[in-house]
Amino acid sequence: MWVRDPLGGKGAWEGEVGLMRRAAKRVLKKVIGETSPSAAPATRPPLVRPASPPPPDMANIECGAQELKERLDAGESVCILDVREPHETAGGVIEGAVVIPLG
Repeated sequence: MWVRDPLGGKGAWEGEVGLMRRAAKRVLKKVIGETSPSAAPATRPPLVRPASPPPPDMANIECGAQELKERLDAGESVCILDVREPHETAGGVIEGAVVIPLG
């Protein structure tokens, strides 16, 4: 049987209307969180945020050649910023260092 749309649309077969209503009810139940009477109420697990890493230790932002060598030998992850002038770095630069002359 053809069912006319009360809002003036094209209409549909009666079976299609029932199918659409049932699908809409299922979607609404999922969105609203309703469950069937026999099922246990759905609960959401608490939101767990990952722990943020500790801030970097900025207390030792500058070090000498011996301390740098000890840190590298110990396997510590370091960022080397070489601020020497070009004529000073002509003799060589530590591998992986970022060279930014101050002058």
